[in-house]
Amino acid sequence: MRANGSYPRHRTPRLNRRDILKLPLALGAAAALSHRVASGAGTDKAEIDEYAAGNIKLARRVPDDLSDDDMLFLKQVGLRWVRVNFAPERSSLEQLRGTQQR
Repeated sequence: MRANGSYPRHRTPRLNRRDILKLPLALGAAAALSHRVASGAGTDKAEIDEYAAGNIKLARRVPDDLSDDDMLFLKQVGLRWVRVNFAPERSSLEQLRGTQQR
């Protein structure tokens, strides 16, 4: 109540042209932020185990006569999976086991 006994009028804020043009930008930013929060972006998620079934395995095709130095190089660059291409005429069970153990 004012000193003269009247109540203050509540006015709704008027929007000018600049404020109207800012509305789509503000609404877009709010929508993007709400989508980020809803999707869980920016949260610390548990790391997927390397051997998990849903994890992608990156591999390199290599010949069956790959040298130990070449295998060491692939390991040093972080490659953990290889797909060995065996020649049908040279593949035997012993060669398969030996290559798998290497």
